[in-house]
Amino acid sequence: MSDIPWTVTGSVLVEEEDITGILTTRPLSNVEVEISGSTTANIYQSWGTVRTDKEGKFFLKKEKNQSKRKIKVKVRFADSELEINTGALADLNDFISPAILIYEDGWEKDDPSVTIGDVTFALDNHGRIELGIRDNYRQAVTWYACKTLINTLQAKDPYFAFKNKIKVIYPANVASGQNYADGITRCAYIHYKVGNDLWSVRGVLHEVMHLWNYDHNHGTANWFGAVFCPPDLSTHSQAERRPIAFHEGFAEFAASELLYELWGNEPDSGIIKNKIKKEKPYTRYALVHQYLLDNIDEVEQSDSGVFRALCVLTERAIYSHKFGDKNNQLDSDPYPMEISIGRLSCPQNPRLTIWDVLTVFQANASAGYPTEWQVGNNDYGIRMFFQRAKGVLGAKLDDSTKDLMLSLIDPNSTEEPQSRCTPLTLGSHPSPLAHI
Repeated sequence: MSDIPWTVTGSVLVEEEDITGILTTRPLSNVEVEISGSTTANIYQSWGTVRTDKEGKFFLKKEKNQSKRKIKVKVRFADSELEINTGALADLNDFISPAILIYEDGWEKDDPSVTIGDVTFALDNHGRIELGIRDNYRQAVTWYACKTLINTLQAKDPYFAFKNKIKVIYPANVASGQNYADGITRCAYIHYKVGNDLWSVRGVLHEVMHLWNYDHNHGTANWFGAVFCPPDLSTHSQAERRPIAFHEGFAEFAASELLYELWGNEPDSGIIKNKIKKEKPYTRYALVHQYLLDNIDEVEQSDSGVFRALCVLTERAIYSHKFGDKNNQLDSDPYPMEISIGRLSCPQNPRLTIWDVLTVFQANASAGYPTEWQVGNNDYGIRMFFQRAKGVLGAKLDDSTKDLMLSLIDPNSTEEPQSRCTPLTLGSHPSPLAHI
């Protein structure tokens, strides 16, 4: 019996609502797809592997005889940039991502053009092979989110790219019961144990951006000094070393900003609103009474303080907000109060983004920074980062605005952004960007 070309086509998707809160179907790009065929007794032989395109579509062509045969399709979430694995394999040096069965037809096919159609991971796919299993679904969402991040970083600036392959381990039964990122194995471990499930898209991005931080630092050999520390100076304590606080605060800030930048502008469903909003800075009262940070030194040594300080750096409408003082609670607390500045002429808002923040990590000798940001240097805290941002970002952030921002994260300051504004004279108009 002569051979003829058999073709198998389909698409691999995930239907999720964990990112924006709106049920959305996402294509899974560059997933490894293995296709197998069987002619007798359900003994399958692999026909080879292909990868999905940016729309999640795959196509395989194989010369086979004209016998009827069954078709089986498996996927692996692994490529040269990213791998999603399970805790059972987390300690192996050579990772082999588990194969997930997504299609198996019990009927023999005699048509050599096999169209599988859309194969979708979704939590309501009960009984649909392995597509509805919680862990598989979450690995699919993790793949989509991380591949979107990796591709966006590469497109925005080659410097932003990860330097090597990264791995996300879920579910990982971590001894500490906490998610963490290992800069040596380049793994982000997402903890799961019955009664303590820490998986979320934001949590994944937080740990992955720890890995990004390790990749974009000078003196990464100091990573041990920055991360491994005495119990009373842990990575989530009230008074941390500056680089530890910055490392944690940056990861939480980056996760929240990336969610906003990558998915915050997706449309609402008409009934359900997109839940991703841009994170806001905190008032001085909230810094003191919610985070228990009494001065700027304590802000600098707190991951929560660093997080909210970086939110000041990327605040879009700084001059139309009131930050208050540490003794008097505002009606808007913990967030600054929005106020009208209609009769004031204010400087232009800097409107910095997460991409500007990532740029600050890069060496810039002409600005006086010959090395990347340092992860293990105890002088490298949020105040130094603001100073570096002023130098690296040039006209985007002037010295006066940098000083204003530092005063807004100082619990003992009372300066308001409007102090940098001047009253409008008769016939003049406010800056069109002052309130944006």
